[in-house]
Parts: sequence; structure tokens; C-alpha cells
Amino acid sequence: MARCMPHMVMVLLLLAGCRDSRPEEHVLAQIGDATITVLEFQRDYEQGFPELKRGADPKASYLERMIDERLLALEGYRAGVDSALTVQLRIQSLTNELLVGRIFEEDAARSVHVTPADVDSLRRLDAVQFALRFIPVADAETAEEARRRYVEEGFDAALAMIAAETDDGLGLLTTELETDLLSAADLDPLVWKAIQNMPVGTVSEPIAYRSSFLLIEVIDIVRTPITADPSPDELERYEQVAYAEKSQQAARALIQRTVADSNLRLKGSAYGRLERALWQWLNYREGEPKNDYLTLGLQLATDISPYAKFLRDLGPETVMETSQRSWSVAEFLEEYPHDRYPLSTRSFEEFRSDLYDAFGLLVRDRSFIRLAIEQGFDTDPSLQTEVRRWSDKWTYQAYRGLIADSVSVDEDDMLVYFERYRSNWPDASSLQQVRQEVERQVRHAKTRAVLEDILVELRSATRIAIDRDALELLTIPSTEVASAPTQLFKASTGRPAWPVTDYGL
Repeated sequence: MARCMPHMVMVLLLLAGCRDSRPEEHVLAQIGDATITVLEFQRDYEQGFPELKRGADPKASYLERMIDERLLALEGYRAGVDSALTVQLRIQSLTNELLVGRIFEEDAARSVHVTPADVDSLRRLDAVQFALRFIPVADAETAEEARRRYVEEGFDAALAMIAAETDDGLGLLTTELETDLLSAADLDPLVWKAIQNMPVGTVSEPIAYRSSFLLIEVIDIVRTPITADPSPDELERYEQVAYAEKSQQAARALIQRTVADSNLRLKGSAYGRLERALWQWLNYREGEPKNDYLTLGLQLATDISPYAKFLRDLGPETVMETSQRSWSVAEFLEEYPHDRYPLSTRSFEEFRSDLYDAFGLLVRDRSFIRLAIEQGFDTDPSLQTEVRRWSDKWTYQAYRGLIADSVSVDEDDMLVYFERYRSNWPDASSLQQVRQEVERQVRHAKTRAVLEDILVELRSATRIAIDRDALELLTIPSTEVASAPTQLFKASTGRPAWPVTDYGL
């Protein structure tokens, strides 16, 4: 549910409060022909990894990391990796997402009105505030074990267990896993639903969010009587929250009207076979590396499993018809934006519900994208700027992947690494037993070394100018005190709304 503005969700890994932010296009750093503006630095720094904000001058060191990433992105463009299929599909998917969001915003602007009663309702929710402590966990089985450890031995024991199972540990201080007092308006709805009736000192059941889980303990509850009228700033915030909530209601109504107008019909026999085959295939794929499902068809085309073959055999069958056209199974799998609307595999019931909705989402998106282009939203400068930022991020990541693929790891490399970091594994472990993980870590270390050498050359060959005075004067209130890391997530995608600097090269 959006909290600060339409179609954006504030979460802490889960949560965050709303902040004022003035767009400032003053150039803070010039890297060749590329720039980093004050606004870009502020957003990146606010939402970035806490580990990158330490040291004597955290703003300066963070800006240097941003410059490194931009330099490697520019090198990626020169190498042509931005033309890779996965990069181009991501860019197209993001563009479509922004176009769909623009239609929602236009509809909300016409149909949504906030009343004093809406504000009063939110004020009553805000009168109850919670301080929380949380642990992010990767999978359900680990989350259950971590919760048991949490209940029996306490927070520190559960945190230590998770850190021990993570490659580099959690990398977070305990204080970064605790929040200030937060109200319902500051919390993701899934979190609010889970904790609103929990007494102090109790630990939640694992809360599923996208592909991970959260354990949350309520460490304090404060109830404040509602007395005076809200200040102008408070009133504006409440109106924004109410507008966002009512916008989502209007969005659901708009979707229903759009799908109804299309006269969507599912073909029962083909749909049933697709449902069973897709459920089996997605569960089989759960054991594979977590590559992006930009479209289901893209993954299906390279899969040689019998589950994939059965799905491909269903390809020619018609599974959906509308008043404009029909879709075969193959066309649905190729066109459905699985990266933006992933089908759940947590349970067959959730999967069935998601798949049923998927056909309506596909029809809706196509209709909204067509309408947005007709109205010229695809040429909007703000849309093009956001696409450019993400293009830089994905091109940098693709270039980093290109370097990683070029790195060779031989037996001597692994043996030296294993002996040097022998304490990272149980005493009885042999290299053969942990070979795959050792190879991964060696490849990562060698890739990073190559990238650092490339950066030395790029920095010597590229004109880099930093406005040190502007950087020194820049204040970012949210980073002055330790607090839970925050991220903005766009719409229903789970993708951060801002392409923050990566934790490491």
C-alpha cells in the first residue's frame, strides 16, 4: 500500500517514514559526460547500505563509490553490454511499469478526493505507535528455526544463527535492526497486520514478503491521546497517506472496468493443463539459481527438464480470448511480465489465485500501455530520467558479470584460498566438500581485483570533478543517527524505487 505518494510502498526492508525531499539538479560530480546531481546523491545515500556510510567522511566515501559504479557503467556501454537481451528486457519492463503507473495516477487525480473523516481515521491509527526489532531471513525453513531460537534463547542467539549461515554475515549492527516508534502509516500493511495485536516482548511468526521472511518483536508500545488539530505539515502528510490508500481502491475499480470491457474469457481445458504444468515447473525451478524471470517464456526456452518440455508442448493451445485477440499458452508465457507480477510458489492456493489474476493483469497492462503512449507519457522527461538511471545500474551489473565470466579459477587458487580462510568452515571439512562455495568466493575476489585495476585506468583517463563545497554543505537528516535501513519499493514489483549503489564491486 502506498504511504508517501501514489503507487509507492514504504517498507523497512520493511518500513520507513515519509521524508521531505526537494528535487535539486545541481551537479555534485561530473564523470566525463555523465553527472551525479545533488538529488541523485541524496536519494542514493538515504536509501543505501549502512556499511557504506561509515568512516571519517561518510558522504565523500559514499560519493566515491557512486563514481566507481558510474565509471564501470560507462565502460559497460562502451563494451556494448547494454544491448544484451536481459538488460533490454529489464529496460522495457521498467518502461511499461512506469507507463501503467502513469495511467493509475491520472485516473486517481480525477476520481480520488480526501475528506476530513479520512484524516481523522488515520490520526487515530497514528495515536498508537510501536518500536520494533527485526531479523530478515532468506527462506521459510530457516525462519522457523530462527524463530524457535529467538523464543528460547533471545534475539542475539537468533541473529547469530542467521549471520553464521550468511556468506559475509548480516553486516548490520543490532541498532540497525531496531526502529524508533512507528505508527500504522509507517508500516507495510503485511507488517502492520502481523504486529498490531502483539504484546511487548513477543515474536511474530515468520512474515512472508516477496522471496524472503521477517521475524519481528514488539519492544515498546506508546498510546497518545488525540487532542489538538494537526499542524499544517501533519495535515499534508495525512492527506498524502489517505490519497494513496484511496488511489489503490480507485485502481482496483479501474482494473475491473478495463478487464470487463475486454470481455476476457479463459479456455477451461487448456487453462487447467497450464495450471498443473506451470505449478510443477515453477516448483522444479525453485531449486535452480535465482535468475530473473523477466518472462516465463525466456526461462522456459533454455530449460531441458521434462517439466519444461510438457509446458512447451502445450504452447499452441489457446488459453485466453478477448474481444481484440486470443492468446496461446506460448504467447501468454512469453508476454506475461513475471518480473513485475511474480506467481507465488509458497502454496498451491496462492499460485492458483495469482495465475487466475495474471490473465487480467496482462490484458490490463497492454491496454494501459497503449493508452499511455497515445497520450505521450513515454516522452515525459521524468520517465526517461528514471529509465536512464536504471539503465546505468543494469549496464554496470552486466559489465561486472562479463568480467566475472572472464575470470579463471584453477585448483591452486582454491587451495590457497581454502587454507587461508580455513576457519570459515567446520574443522572436519575438506576442500572437496565445500568446493562449490570456495570457487564462488575465489571468483568473486578475483573479479573484484580485476574491476579495481580497471577503475585505476578509468580514473586516470576520465575527467572527474566534484563540488566539494556543495557536498560538505549537504545535510541528510535521516543519516545523522543510526536507524533501520530503509528502501522504497515501486508498485507491486518488489524492485527498489531508486537504484542504490551496490554494497561491493
